[in-house]
Amino acid sequence: MIMTEGVYKAFREKDREIIALTPLDTHIKKGECILCWGPSGSGKTTFLNLISGIVKPTGGRIWLDGEKFSRLPEHFLSRIRRDKIGIIFQQFHLLSGFSLLDNVAMPLIPLGLNRAERHKKARELLTKLEMDHRLDFPVNHLSGGEQQRAAIARALINDPILITADEPSSAVDLKTTEQILDIFQKLKAEGKTIVMTSHDPAIKDADGLIDRTIFFERAADIPKRKTGSIGDVFE
Repeated sequence: MIMTEGVYKAFREKDREIIALTPLDTHIKKGECILCWGPSGSGKTTFLNLISGIVKPTGGRIWLDGEKFSRLPEHFLSRIRRDKIGIIFQQFHLLSGFSLLDNVAMPLIPLGLNRAERHKKARELLTKLEMDHRLDFPVNHLSGGEQQRAAIARALINDPILITADEPSSAVDLKTTEQILDIFQKLKAEGKTIVMTSHDPAIKDADGLIDRTIFFERAADIPKRKTGSIGDVFE
């Protein structure tokens, strides 16, 4: 499903190189739910952005669903994100002033569906997520937990094969965390592949949800060595 080979990310800042993600080899199977765990600055979000096609790696290769996409031009990456990947951002990135229904339906615009068709699909999904009572609410009037569920609904609207979630419980209370865990449990039961980051023990210890944990370390914390990757810190 997802495979990375020596993939890493670095940024140049004046006269020094900042390592955002040390070389990583991994293979994530279809239907697995993977937790990325580690301290801030260890590259968890960078890893999600790489396998989502949001940023390109400095080196190494990435495959998704048998297709190598780590060096594809942006218009091809945009198509892959649209057709295959649902991205749940930590900061939600909802469009303020637009209704919940319009926010969730918006990713369907590039598919050429008319407004009625887009709203029908979004309404069905929001009903499934028990948010149909908020359809016409501007998203900036929703609670934090409702905004998180709206962000999840928007990520699911195109029926993606891969779902990435960056700290999905970081801005919500315990009750909403439980609702989010229930959504992920149902997605896993449907055979979706899920890769998420979290510092939340409620997610790490959720019964039957996490199949494997990838442990990340900051570049400064990893002993210097001539070759290799952080693949050996996998559980």
